[in-house]
This record gives sequence, C-alpha cells and structure tokens, in this order.
Amino acid sequence: MRRIRLLTRILLGLALVAGCAITVYAGHLRREASRLVHIVYEFSNRGNPPTIADLRERLGNSLKQSAPCIENGCGYEVRLTNQLLAVLHLAPFSVLRATFWTTNGVLDVSTLDFWTVNAEERMFLSYVTFKYCDACDSVWLNPGGSSRIPVTGTIDIGNRATEANKRIALALDVSCLTKLSGCTNPAQMFPTIWEQPSVEMVRCLIPNHDGTVE
Repeated sequence: MRRIRLLTRILLGLALVAGCAITVYAGHLRREASRLVHIVYEFSNRGNPPTIADLRERLGNSLKQSAPCIENGCGYEVRLTNQLLAVLHLAPFSVLRATFWTTNGVLDVSTLDFWTVNAEERMFLSYVTFKYCDACDSVWLNPGGSSRIPVTGTIDIGNRATEANKRIALALDVSCLTKLSGCTNPAQMFPTIWEQPSVEMVRCLIPNHDGTVE
C-alpha cells in the first residue's frame, strides 16, 4: 500500500511539473508571437522603410535568409511554431511567420502570415501584406463584405496607411497558437478585421478603401 501511495505521489508530481512546463512554454510562445507582430508594426511606422541592418538589429538570430538572393533582391523570414503542443495533441499544428523582401538592402514588402492544419489535415491561412512606397496608403481585404467562411483571409495594406488602420490589420489573436481548438477561419485569426455572425459565414468589419477609416 505504501508503494502505491508513493507511486501515486510521484506520478502526480510529474504531472504537475509537466503541466507547469507546458504552461510556461505556451506563455513564452504567445509573448514571442506578440513581439514579432509588434516589430512588424514598428517597421511599418518608420518614416523610411527599414534596411536589412534594421531587420537584423531588431530580430537578431531569429532572422533567417529564406532563399538565395536574386539580382538586387533578398528574402528573409522569422518563424514560430507550436510543434511541442501539436505533438502532445494540445493544439493543432500552427505557424506564425514574418517574411521580408529587400531590394538593394531596403525593405519592399513584408508579410505576416498565420496558418494551421486541423485534425482532417486541412490547412487554413490568413495573412497581412505590407507594401512600402510613398503612395502606399490603401487597405484591401478578401473576403470583403459577407461570405461563406473561406480557407484563406488576406489583408493588403500600405505603410502610408493610418496608424489606426495598421493596428487593426495587425491585431492577430496570438492565442491561436496555443488554443486547444486552434483557429480555423479569418474571424478567429484576425477578429478586428472579420467577425463570424453564424457557423458558416464571416463578415468584414471595414471596407476596402483608398482613404482612412474614421
């Protein structure tokens, strides 16, 4: 009987340690995701597009070159995954990735994308693309208006758009990386852009436009 009690206590202790470790890991993952989103937002608010030196300074060793450079252009990325939670069946496998395309060492386009794979091995994706130019101030969304829940949600926005619009566009729910059920539609991934009025529908909360949202 004493051995059984001792074994029970050991197993409970191990379960408690494992639970604490998973909680710490999930919290760290959400913080890193929030930090990455903030850096993308920070870059979009600079007066001039950031350089590759700026990217390396802010992102450090997490910034990886994603492919060999071609002519004057180079691609880089930062990737976060919840692989440990997925292996333990505590969340669907999900990836948050920021990509950066530079021309002559200056940022042209950055993308923040989130994708996940559900139990049926279907992939769902939503992403924000920032374009850097003097006239880039529009916001374009797909789906716009109301539609059946799509597999992909896209947000195209210029670095000259208003600060408010950029905050709305980058309001990714980073808890999607750690939720048991995950996030499988644009309204769950970007709740400030889309809402889900019914089981089968999503509705865009702001219109496609070239001006500002009041």
